[in-house]
Amino acid sequence: MNLLKKKRIKIIFDLDNTIYRESDYLYWLIVEFATLHRLNVPQFINPSYIENNLNRRKIDLLTNLFYLAFQRYPSPEEHNEIFSLYYNLNCNISPYDGIKELLFFLKDKTCLMLISNGVQCVQENKIKLLRIREFFDDILILEDKKNQKPSIQNIKSYMNFSKEIIVIGDDPRTDILFGKNLGAMTIRLKKGFFKLENSTADYEVNEPTEIIDILSRRYCNE
Repeated sequence: MNLLKKKRIKIIFDLDNTIYRESDYLYWLIVEFATLHRLNVPQFINPSYIENNLNRRKIDLLTNLFYLAFQRYPSPEEHNEIFSLYYNLNCNISPYDGIKELLFFLKDKTCLMLISNGVQCVQENKIKLLRIREFFDDILILEDKKNQKPSIQNIKSYMNFSKEIIVIGDDPRTDILFGKNLGAMTIRLKKGFFKLENSTADYEVNEPTEIIDILSRRYCNE
């Protein structure tokens, strides 16, 4: 696996539903709001239910999340409050099983980068809660929707001196297409809101540790 370092390979990770389950964060957002307003969260509301029933492709994520939990749309005041909580949520979220094993395996062998679409302070808060910053040489949060993945306009300068790029993500329409636009090898982790969608990834895996096997086979045999 020293070939990874010798070949100047850069591995780019996505954040939401690649490093951790995004529905965990959204669940704790609902719990926090309900606690503040002395509302009951229905028993069926849990991260798995949110993942399987929330349309993550809808533009107004928080409005649809609120409706899913409370069967009504939020008032303007409630919407502003849940948005504020979303920015600064303090909750217990953890990386997927096997993610830290994968990151430890790669850390000293190659250059690791995290690129995520989203609001800067929200994504940085998630990174802090997950305790993963130490693993990455570069972290880039893309807020401007015009320049978010799958666009590659804002990240070209980060690709200097990399002979080969590997992109690891979950969303076929953003992460995998982003990788294709870069001419990168793409590995799709089939988790999160889009796990049932088809993709054109070079490899598809169900668990992070499978990525170790893919990279070991590819670079130990060269």
